[in-house]
Amino acid sequence: MVVKTFREEPVGGTHAQVDFLFPNVEIDGSKLVTRRVVEERKQQLARDDAEEVFLRRHVSRDGQMFSSAANGDFSVRFFDDSHILEVTGVNHDRKAVRVFLPEGLQNHCTCVTEKDGHLYIDSISASFLVYTVRLPFQLFEKDDQTRWDSSGFFLQQEDYGIRSRKPLLLKSLRGTADELVLSLCDGGLMKLERQANGQFLTSLFSDPSYLTSLKDRFFSKDKIASMPHLSIHAIISMAHFENYLLTVSVNQTLKRWDLSTLSGTEIKHTSDKSKLDTEPVTRVAVSGEFFLTFAGEDISFWDQNFNAVFTARIPDIGLWSLKNMAFRQVAGQFEVATVWMSGVSHVVKRALVSMDGSVEWSECGTPLKMLPPLTVHDYERAISLYSVPLLKAALSIFSRHGGGGNTISEAISSQLRLYSQDYAGYAKDQTDAWAKFDAICQELSRQASACIASSLSGSQIYILTSDSLSTIRPSTDLEKLYDNRNIDGSNLSKLMFAIDRFTGQLTLRARRKIVSFMEEDFLALPHYSQAHRMVEMMAVLVKEVPKTAYKELFEAFNGVYDVLGTFGDLASEMDSSRGSIDTAYVMCLDALVSLLLIYNRDGDESVDKNGVVQLFVRFLSHFRTFSIARECAFQQGERYGTLDNFSEAKFFEVLARLPADKAAKLTRFLNTDRPSRFVKGLVLLRMGEARKAKRCFFKGDFPSDETLAHFGLPNREQDSYYEYTSKVIADLGFNELAVVFASRVPNPDTACLINKFRYALAARNYDVAYYTAVAELKHKDNVAELILDMAKHQPLKLLSYPFTSYHPLVDAILASSSLPNKYKLLYAWRVSREDLKGAACALYEQLLLVKQGIDTRMSEKKTYVVELYSSILNVLALQSKDDAWFVSNGKVHTLEDIETENSQWLAGMVREMKLVLK
Repeated sequence: MVVKTFREEPVGGTHAQVDFLFPNVEIDGSKLVTRRVVEERKQQLARDDAEEVFLRRHVSRDGQMFSSAANGDFSVRFFDDSHILEVTGVNHDRKAVRVFLPEGLQNHCTCVTEKDGHLYIDSISASFLVYTVRLPFQLFEKDDQTRWDSSGFFLQQEDYGIRSRKPLLLKSLRGTADELVLSLCDGGLMKLERQANGQFLTSLFSDPSYLTSLKDRFFSKDKIASMPHLSIHAIISMAHFENYLLTVSVNQTLKRWDLSTLSGTEIKHTSDKSKLDTEPVTRVAVSGEFFLTFAGEDISFWDQNFNAVFTARIPDIGLWSLKNMAFRQVAGQFEVATVWMSGVSHVVKRALVSMDGSVEWSECGTPLKMLPPLTVHDYERAISLYSVPLLKAALSIFSRHGGGGNTISEAISSQLRLYSQDYAGYAKDQTDAWAKFDAICQELSRQASACIASSLSGSQIYILTSDSLSTIRPSTDLEKLYDNRNIDGSNLSKLMFAIDRFTGQLTLRARRKIVSFMEEDFLALPHYSQAHRMVEMMAVLVKEVPKTAYKELFEAFNGVYDVLGTFGDLASEMDSSRGSIDTAYVMCLDALVSLLLIYNRDGDESVDKNGVVQLFVRFLSHFRTFSIARECAFQQGERYGTLDNFSEAKFFEVLARLPADKAAKLTRFLNTDRPSRFVKGLVLLRMGEARKAKRCFFKGDFPSDETLAHFGLPNREQDSYYEYTSKVIADLGFNELAVVFASRVPNPDTACLINKFRYALAARNYDVAYYTAVAELKHKDNVAELILDMAKHQPLKLLSYPFTSYHPLVDAILASSSLPNKYKLLYAWRVSREDLKGAACALYEQLLLVKQGIDTRMSEKKTYVVELYSSILNVLALQSKDDAWFVSNGKVHTLEDIETENSQWLAGMVREMKLVLK
């Protein structure tokens, strides 16, 4: 059996995109305008089928990986029949750069290199021109704001005579941008040296292959019937080795080429026609002083003297064909990584080869997918399995061909007529519709999953597929245990095999029910025995298991029962090992279900049921951790997450980093302890749930300083809990709630009282603000701030407070303010304090202000002046004759003075009216 010792995981991350247009191109006297070509292809896509649009626009058929020692790894892919070139940084939050080309490119004729801080991409176009794209690495940085002149990014060159000989494969000669080598379909090799101006100087390798291929085309029997233009001497793989170029041709001939003389020498030749291969893939790879070659089913290792050291056979190839291979030397061994293709499927095999020729092969374990999306609820979780373009294409296809079921249609039309809802039928149709939609998504995903390139980077392998990128890493012990479960293995391996066979008989509905029960257990502290709870779970499980499945279920159960003693070892393994969240989650859930049935097995007195309960509780603790980690990974958009020593502190970090709506979905996993209550209150407050947050904060307490730092909060220092909480709440904008907690602080100091006063003002809670300023702080500055704030926002409220001993201050602040209602408010304040002279003065000063803004046509304001005179006279009339006066602007105004002014004003208005009537 080939063991599975490493796992494939998608590389996450989103990339901002920068677009460029390649300059217009002259071809045989005609001009290709890039912008026009791009628009025409967009219009053509708009008329195409949704599936065709998805496959052309978002699924690549060609690409490669490039590793830069100083700038990291990059993926290069081509879309829309090679009319779009996309370059993306790997494992970095970088920009993606797209270049729209005026024509397509030749397959396998793109070479990616670097030089002087730039990424060079040289390609041969469909019309055999050489295109060079030169992108600065700084362009890919997320925060780069440079306004680049793209004219220096692109260069179009001549065809260098390759039009008649047809290109096959373009590679870097020495791993640099200055020297490239081009394999031709007729068997020739061409060297391209980049000059200072960017143009290439070409030279041909000395080899009779070209003449031989011409002869073979007419006379030799060694021809490829389906590809008459391709010589069997054409080179399909090459690699640089010291001062040589190693090549493998269609007929599996291995040659070395001296780069000083450009002459070739044959090292190995096979006459077996069944081993002919026309696909340009990696057949020769180099590492240090060794290189290896692949032919048929054998991998041969060669030393620097070109002597074959030993040969290793690849097991179980079947219909798979080699896509790529690479190797490195590790601790006196060779580590060989190979990628195999069959249709759009790929598999990765790795070999550890000792110097004595012994080989140990291993495969890549496939990550577990989330629960099948058979309902809307489950689909919400599984939606992250597919990209947005894929979902749009699937939705378009589904809307035309999927159908929603009769009951769903009737439910929609029921809005227009009385209709008795068929809930059972609706649920069934809904489930069927989601299943159809998911089937479409899975098929599109399968078509987009073909491997187009790979690279070996240390212990990791990058797999570039048509629409995504994956990294392959070594498996943890827990993952190896699950991936290599076998009835003939160790006790743990047997246990995993038996559990998997047993729980495989359960329906998805049954598993979901049990998960709900278990979540209830670890989300709250149960006030009943765990054993009694296990009996209740079993009752639910029995209802969900079809009667026809009982026989197979309990046959599989016997296998689990036989290795009962190994459950403790499995729990210990989970204590120490970390790996894929989904793997740990499924293993733990399966173990819990198995223990549940073992505990409830009738008629067996040999089982230590207390021991089973203890094991169940132990696994339940793990299940809580795995459930939280799994939900955190999902909310962060990770398709497959890893535990990576997940802890409660890590959970708080995720909560702090997530948007409020996503973090709120995780709060159900928080403990019921007081620090967790505080964290839950924070999350709820960010969601705007002030009432719920208030209850949490009242039951909460300080979390650790590390947790506070995750949320961007300062250390608590000397603050009491209520004082600190009030500051946090106020910073989030909930001042009314902050007032509540600030009011709970025992023996508050001046700083705390000032904060409470500020919160109350911001919340317009003037009752608390007044009491704090007047009775607690007793400082004129705070009282003045309160007066001005109330005058601006709630002037009538101002009149209702006594402001004992602060009357002059209120009067002075109102009189000196620039409020639009200044005089009205000043009049009302003075009347409420029985200062009639002051009230008359306020009205008179308002009257003078109104008069200043009157012209000959403003009759409304003139009437308003009359009203003000009348009000002043009424105020003065309320006083005795000797007291009927007031002072304004240093001048005394008596009742008689105001009557005289009023009479003159009225007389003037009468004269104006007479003039108008004439």
